Amino acid sequence: MTWLGNLSKVLLVPIIGAVLGGCTATVPMMSEQYDLEAEKFQPVPGMGNIYVVRDDGFAGSAIAFRIELDGRSIGSIAPGTYHLFELEPGDHVVAISTQENADYEKIDVIEGENYFIEVEPKWGMIAARVSIELIDTERGQKLVIDGSRAESLDFK
Repeated sequence: MTWLGNLSKVLLVPIIGAVLGGCTATVPMMSEQYDLEAEKFQPVPGMGNIYVVRDDGFAGSAIAFRIELDGRSIGSIAPGTYHLFELEPGDHVVAISTQENADYEKIDVIEGENYFIEVEPKWGMIAARVSIELIDTERGQKLVIDGSRAESLDFK
């Protein structure tokens, strides 16, 4: 192989990275003060918190998934973002959907407690699929601290 062939390989990798890097989904974000408040992990008296979090991984990064809370659309989640929902105690359903599927988690919110649901993209036939799961506090708090708070529609 010639030096020209090696040079083209060396140049091709950054070019592909730049092109793919521009394909990351975005969503409206809240100001930093709301981020800092959410990172205290202290529910408002009489309420419980559900955090919906998404890792900043490359898989599915071009897709923002739609979020529903108790049957109402409240926004989307992109890589490296999270939503915080301050909720009254009782049963609540968080659903995440794509063009190919939907997944949901039902949580019996207890006053003063924090719950963390992780959104994970999966390979699909035509578009990305999604799965969600309730995760432990340590991983949930790390994803919140490493992420940025996405703006939610008013769901009350």
